[in-house]
Amino acid sequence: ELTADGVAWPQKGRHGYDGGAWIRLHRHQWTPIENEVERAWYLMYMGIGLANNMLADIENIDFEALKVPISKEQAKAEMRTYRAYCYWYLMDLYGDVPITETIGEMNPATNTRKEVFDYVVKELTESIPSLSESKIDSYGRVSKWGAMALLAKVYLNAEVYSGTAHLDD
Repeated sequence: ELTADGVAWPQKGRHGYDGGAWIRLHRHQWTPIENEVERAWYLMYMGIGLANNMLADIENIDFEALKVPISKEQAKAEMRTYRAYCYWYLMDLYGDVPITETIGEMNPATNTRKEVFDYVVKELTESIPSLSESKIDSYGRVSKWGAMALLAKVYLNAEVYSGTAHLDD
């Protein structure tokens, strides 16, 4: 948001300058050592790792015995949607990025932006039918409506991501 005028970081007195980092971000003059550029990569892959871990663990959870208020399929769909969100973010910021669905994979191959686009679309379209439509029951979690909004964002920018427009989708 800072780099697209969605948020302002004004300097008030001696506070907020932070070595000029916010000014460089605003002016799109960041350097490879900017924490914010590296942090976005790190945080999104941390989210992917947590989603992959949950998806691996979920197979061993007895939802009925634990009285989990959602189905195992819905829980998987929520995690896949969250992971797709992280990949969308990475694809949007960096272009070509590695895709991994397992824990502990070291140095996975880099996928093209189009491959990441296709993966995000697949994950969302396969997950949407299992997500909750309730705005109340899914409060604080991924709903069908949130996943559809993300899919719309992906389709609106599809020509940049994949080379093919998907405006009809």
